[in-house]
Amino acid sequence: MQDNKETIIIATSLPFGTITSYFHHLAKAFVKEGYRVVVVIDNNPSTLPKDEVNLFFRKWPNHRPTKWKDFAFLVQLLREFKPLMCLSNFGSTNIVSVASYFKGVPHRWNFVHTLGGQIRIDSGKKASFKSNLLDIRKRIVYRLNTHLIANSQGTRNDVIKRFNVKGSKVFVHTFLIPETQLSLQTLKERSNTLSIVGRLAKSKGHFELLSQFKVLLAKYPEITLNIVGNGDEREHLEKEVARLEIKNNVIFSGNKSNDQIGSVYANSLAHISASHEEAFGMVTIEALREGTPVICTKTSGSLDILEPGINGEFFEHSNQNSLLEAFDKVIAHWKIYSQGAIRTFENTYSLKSMPYHIKILINKLNNNNN
Repeated sequence: MQDNKETIIIATSLPFGTITSYFHHLAKAFVKEGYRVVVVIDNNPSTLPKDEVNLFFRKWPNHRPTKWKDFAFLVQLLREFKPLMCLSNFGSTNIVSVASYFKGVPHRWNFVHTLGGQIRIDSGKKASFKSNLLDIRKRIVYRLNTHLIANSQGTRNDVIKRFNVKGSKVFVHTFLIPETQLSLQTLKERSNTLSIVGRLAKSKGHFELLSQFKVLLAKYPEITLNIVGNGDEREHLEKEVARLEIKNNVIFSGNKSNDQIGSVYANSLAHISASHEEAFGMVTIEALREGTPVICTKTSGSLDILEPGINGEFFEHSNQNSLLEAFDKVIAHWKIYSQGAIRTFENTYSLKSMPYHIKILINKLNNNNN
């Protein structure tokens, strides 16, 4: 085995979704830069991707890496590869952070994806003794990492405040996604549809959106709202649609595959994000990729992505005319917004930016103080 200091371990899942695919692209980018990468897969898949030159795939013993057996597995992996850096995500955070700390891995990074407020809204629970204990545990785990990567400035601020993390340890690094495989649809080629894509959960703001959509229908009666996704709130939302008497203008499309979702954005006049809390907003950049303007509430993610008058407009839950006012602006100058959407995606969120993107991370690895 070559110089072990050049090994990086990334804990993630198989590349079934946009976020997990990003980490596989990241792994290959590190390999191109001369590193050896070990990708450790969760959910205990029956088969793994084939190993490549300097790119290896392993899987945790358990479906979710939270057991002692997973800890022992990782310790053995650290002994074998003696990595320069470990990058953890989601369920792997605790074990990777603890094991890499005690094994003296020089760089211990954790990617933070979710806001604390979003979790509280979806659970419907107020802070409790148990949740406070979990926050204390997370605070300890985060301190074991040399760096935390936030997916937006708002996520960075949330981590610093909620878990009392030093600001110097947390930096923002956005996701990148592949270019579209679809042709750009003009305004005339699109259906009279607004789309909203995501889990049907309280934090996503679907319920509050419906009453504003009814206001919009008074001026634009031909518009349809396409609600893509499933979740615990579906029945509640269907009842509200019936109560508002807008059933003829609302479609519940259920879940869509990654191959299908691009067509949803590409066929929409605009894409809506109505979230109360949102750490990033992957669906927003997926919409921009298709040249689709976005109409968003002001969340941590959208504040980093949306540029009013350029690629979309903000609206707010507290103003019942807000969605209509935002849509009026977008539809009046749709081509300008569509062109702005494409520019935003290509300049900031396209996978074509990976060579520059990876250089930033390598600079972090080469400088222990930043």
